[in-house]
Amino acid sequence: MKPIPTHAIVVRIFRCLAILIASMLFVDSIHAQGARHFKSGPIQITANGQWVWVANRDNSSVSRMDTSTEQVTEIVLPDIGTAHSPRGLAVTEDGSEI
Repeated sequence: MKPIPTHAIVVRIFRCLAILIASMLFVDSIHAQGARHFKSGPIQITANGQWVWVANRDNSSVSRMDTSTEQVTEIVLPDIGTAHSPRGLAVTEDGSEI
């Protein structure tokens, strides 16, 4: 087997690095075009702090608390013939979707 010249190895390494960097830039551009990161959990607070949302696993509902009035509203999830038992929820950055 004939050895690969050093110049060819260096060129291959630079090509691999260029592909890696280009793919990283592409992923960042996807996030910049509207991909959003959400975290989920049993308790969520909207970004502006107006609402606290809680998943109620024991009775298939979620609760919303208005932090300015401390009023709590329980929202029962629709009955589709099976218990939901929500373990978590996620809130969008602007609080428009739960």
